[in-house]
Amino acid sequence: MAVFGAVVPDIDILLVRYSHRHPEAYVFTHGGFTHSIPGCLVLCTVAFLPFLLGWQVISGSSIIAGQAALFMGAMVIGAMTHVFFDFLAYPGIPLLYPLTDKKMTAGIFPGPPLPLFALSVFSLVWVVLGTVPGLVLHLFGLVFCGYLGAMAALKGVAAIRIQGKTIPTLNPLQWLALEISAGICTVREWNLFSGPGEQRVYQRYQGVTGSELSAIMGLPEVRRMVYTSYTVVVSKTGDHFTLRDPLRLDGFITYPPWFKELEVPLAAIDSDGGLSANHKEPSI
Repeated sequence: MAVFGAVVPDIDILLVRYSHRHPEAYVFTHGGFTHSIPGCLVLCTVAFLPFLLGWQVISGSSIIAGQAALFMGAMVIGAMTHVFFDFLAYPGIPLLYPLTDKKMTAGIFPGPPLPLFALSVFSLVWVVLGTVPGLVLHLFGLVFCGYLGAMAALKGVAAIRIQGKTIPTLNPLQWLALEISAGICTVREWNLFSGPGEQRVYQRYQGVTGSELSAIMGLPEVRRMVYTSYTVVVSKTGDHFTLRDPLRLDGFITYPPWFKELEVPLAAIDSDGGLSANHKEPSI
């Protein structure tokens, strides 16, 4: 049940096409609602009901309360383990949704730490089954805590040495520094040994008034892009607005691969009708 619970949050992979076609449902994409604490609890409860029914059909008797609590607890622990590991990594997850759709992350890893996740799940199963010697489990625990501690220490060093938001890359010594002010966004590569590297500066708003920006940000397609992006810059050219995530478009970060750029017709904020937006990445 723990293994089953650990994979349950990724059922949202089946919802990706729906959320991409319906921008108002952006939080139901991969890494969205099912990766929040409330969403996990709801999902585990819903997933546990067929298990109870199947148990009754196969065994011919109802599962007793103690067994049900044990199985349900194992499923929830597995699911929360999944959420915990995704919380450690960028771009983060909406941990408290539906209270807020803000993505939260400890920012230690550039993506989900799959080896640690697999190690923890197998360890949990072996503990429940009691089929592995305690010494082996202790060794797993040391490897797990050592690796996690080392990455957390690197995050701490980066936070001390680098100004702005620190974003890890696949190279544990190479980080990105993101600084956002009222008018500009600065992205700089940082090596923990050699120091700062390439820097790029982006104008956050070009030719856009405050009222136009407020109207744009209320559109479902824009809210989805903001949710997906690390930062967004907005410019106005002729009869349309262009929104971009410079970190992903300029190759600093590659994930998520969708909704990196968006064009919003000027007419979209002058009427009550729906927004017709042109995405510049391939459809999935």
